Amino acid sequence: MAFDTLCRAAGRFVERNLTRATFHKAFQACEVGLTAAQVDSLFANLTGEAIGVIDINAWQTRIYEDSDNPLQMIREIVLASSLSQDDLLF
Repeated sequence: MAFDTLCRAAGRFVERNLTRATFHKAFQACEVGLTAAQVDSLFANLTGEAIGVIDINAWQTRIYEDSDNPLQMIREIVLASSLSQDDLLF
């Protein structure tokens, strides 16, 4: 799970929440190619700036794991079945 990976990278696996500073630390540790401004923007969108902390509940209401995402499921079926655009559209 992505949230667990970020928590571990920030050294906050026990607490299972991320402040703005630990969110930045996690993205740096995971070597995600986002600028500090982009990480700040993502943090603001995830928290709504009201709480200032992302926990598992906030994460799950805004982020869908690939396996739970209906569009990702459709994509996996299309790829696994080697369907073409023509197969899907006609």
